[in-house]
Amino acid sequence: MKLAIFDIENWREIGATLARNKTRTFLTAFGIFWGTAMLAMLLGGASGMEGIMRRQFAGFATNMGATFSGTRSLSYKGFNKGSYWQLTEQDIALVRSKAPYIEKSSEINGKSVTATYGDKTKSCQVIGVEAEYSEIVSPILTEGRLLNETDVLHNRKVAVIGKNMATELFGSGSPLGKYVGLDGVYFLVVGVAAQRGDMSIAG
Repeated sequence: MKLAIFDIENWREIGATLARNKTRTFLTAFGIFWGTAMLAMLLGGASGMEGIMRRQFAGFATNMGATFSGTRSLSYKGFNKGSYWQLTEQDIALVRSKAPYIEKSSEINGKSVTATYGDKTKSCQVIGVEAEYSEIVSPILTEGRLLNETDVLHNRKVAVIGKNMATELFGSGSPLGKYVGLDGVYFLVVGVAAQRGDMSIAG
C-alpha cells in the first residue's frame, strides 16, 4: 500500500492549490515564520535575562531579605511625615527575638572613607558587618580569612579588603598582616576577597 506522503499526485495537487492562492500561501508562510521567529527571540531573551540576573546576584542567598532605615512615609506617634528614623542595636535584637526562623543575620553599616597605606590613598566604600554576613553574601576569598565570631565578640579592628584595593594600595605584595587606615582608624588586614556578582549591599 502506497503511503499518501509519497504519492506524487498529492504533491501535484498541493502545488497547484498553493499556486492558485498565492496571497493566502504567502500570508500563511509569513505567519508561521513570524511566529517561529518571535518564539525563538522570546526564548533567547528570557535565557539571556536569566543569565544576566544570575550574574548580577551571584553569591547572594536566594531567600535573603534586607531592611534599611529611611524617612517616614506617614506621621506616627508624634513623629512627622518625612522625618528620618534609624535602626538601633536594640531594634535588631528585637527582630531576632521575634523572628526565630531567620537562620542567619547581620547588621550592616556603610560609609564612604579614604583608605591609606603609606603614601597611597584610595576613596572607597566600607561596610561594618557581623560574622554571619559571609554566609548571606558569599564572597570569593582569594587570600587570608573572613571575619569570625571572635572578631565581633572582642571588637577587633580587622578588615577584609577587595582585590582592587589590595592591588592599588599594596601592589603585588600581600596585604595580610598589614594595617590599612580608614579615615585615620587603622585596621589589620586579615583577608582579600572578591564579589561573585555585580550587586552589593551598602558597598
